[in-house]
Amino acid sequence: GNAYVTGTTNSTSFAGLSGSNAGLTDAFVIKLTPAGNGVSYGVYTGGNGSDAGFGIAVDRQTNCYIVGQTTSTSIPAVPGSFQTGNAGGNDGFIAKFNPGGARQYWAYYGGTGFDLVKSIAVDSLGNAYIGGETTSTSIPTLNAFQPAYGGGIRDGFVRKLNSFGTGLVWA
Repeated sequence: GNAYVTGTTNSTSFAGLSGSNAGLTDAFVIKLTPAGNGVSYGVYTGGNGSDAGFGIAVDRQTNCYIVGQTTSTSIPAVPGSFQTGNAGGNDGFIAKFNPGGARQYWAYYGGTGFDLVKSIAVDSLGNAYIGGETTSTSIPTLNAFQPAYGGGIRDGFVRKLNSFGTGLVWA
């Protein structure tokens, strides 16, 4: 019965968010109460650049996942995360928060070009399926149908990450 919201803010005092805005803009996640009249939790998530939240999903255990785009280089990825650093200036990201709003993992996703993650779905085992756009010739792949950037303005991608955010299942 809870509603979950993600987006982008440049506010330093966004009502209901804990922490602080760390850069030009930060992504955020808010979990509203079932009645919609309060916030169960709300957190900024971002670094020294511009960060935007585009997609959100919740698994059966009510862990919340958000995806988006970042230019930040200072976001501390959880040790063991799939990709721990920004590879090209404009990377996508995926973040997982437990039912209380504590960050479980935060991972960059991208190559040397322009990358963003726009959508996410989560299966019953907690594996995350992410989709987005890329101009990178170096974006990570694993057993991919199309293993390299095809040219043009941008290529789309779909990836499956394991439930711990530490590796690709397929890409």
